[in-house]
Amino acid sequence: IPTETGIAFFNALPDIATQPDMTALWSEQQTLIEQGSLSVDDFISKLMTFLTEQVSQVDVGEIKGEHKPREGGLPRLESPCPNCGNEIVASAKTYACTGCTFKVWSTIADKKITASQVETLIKKGKTVEIKGFVSKKTGKSFSAMLVLQDKTTGAVSFEFAKKK
Repeated sequence: IPTETGIAFFNALPDIATQPDMTALWSEQQTLIEQGSLSVDDFISKLMTFLTEQVSQVDVGEIKGEHKPREGGLPRLESPCPNCGNEIVASAKTYACTGCTFKVWSTIADKKITASQVETLIKKGKTVEIKGFVSKKTGKSFSAMLVLQDKTTGAVSFEFAKKK
């Protein structure tokens, strides 16, 4: 999801760096590589030189924008990733970090996990007891707390309340 700053940077690039004509030129050069009249190393070297020149012409002081996603972007959790500190986005299937492999599934044992529950899981390492999980083996409903087992991957496990 591009940020306003990313869009502003793209818009600040010279037209030659963002127009389809450039892609056509690269396609022609790829044909020359196939024919053996241009080496891959030469192509990459020329491309890097070109892009460096284009980017160096951008006056970054003139780029305005906030470091947040555009409207319509995925919602973010308030808590940062416990592994790397980046933002966590909420999608239909996961709550996933934008900077590493951390993710918590949005549905666990047929129970939809809310953003609030994931916030608690991240902050405290464990949720309160959640009702409505369904056992895959028996098909029966059960209640449990989710425990964050691995801050790197977001793996969770169940913890059951002590019987009174």
